[in-house]
Amino acid sequence: IRQSAALTTFNKQWTSKYIVIEDPFDLNHNLGAGLSRRMTNFIMKAFINGRSVFGTAVKAYPPEYTSHMEFFFDPEVLTEGQLAPNDRCCRICGKIGHFMKDCPMRRKSRQRREQEDRAEGRRDWAEGGREHRQGEYWRRQDEKRCCFLCGSHAHIKKDCPQYRGPAFSSPPSTSHMRNLRERKTGLPSTGGKKEATTKYD
Repeated sequence: IRQSAALTTFNKQWTSKYIVIEDPFDLNHNLGAGLSRRMTNFIMKAFINGRSVFGTAVKAYPPEYTSHMEFFFDPEVLTEGQLAPNDRCCRICGKIGHFMKDCPMRRKSRQRREQEDRAEGRRDWAEGGREHRQGEYWRRQDEKRCCFLCGSHAHIKKDCPQYRGPAFSSPPSTSHMRNLRERKTGLPSTGGKKEATTKYD
């Protein structure tokens, strides 16, 4: 013991942590600094329950305890049956020192999964991927060949009879062309579809 006077956390400037334990070999090191809030609460609850167990006089020990040590250090009494929190541990391997995203076990399983996916992809390609890709290519070619103005597959936009503007002007929209046709003919346009009309005298 280096001093008999009380040493406060204010003197050490360790006011941010709830549990403060001075390292006997390094006086500037707080051994309680690495504890999380949940672990601190767990330890303090064990101390509070332990004080009530150790501070209560017992005349006869209950028969379910085989020794005095089992009675005083019963986890059901001290920590109320709860396990110590593992919030600083990796959730995959349970070790302290890294988080789940940096876990080496996760990395190994991901690499194994990627290798299996690659092998499966190669198998699919060998079985019929080439024919599928060729059919996909021709289907896309067929889809490309249509007029953007009227939707006809017979021609493309620059050959469309609706497109009469100069090369660099913006093309007229289909609704605009429909309105022009309605004004000229005086009848509402049906968009190329013929409707059956009945005449009444």
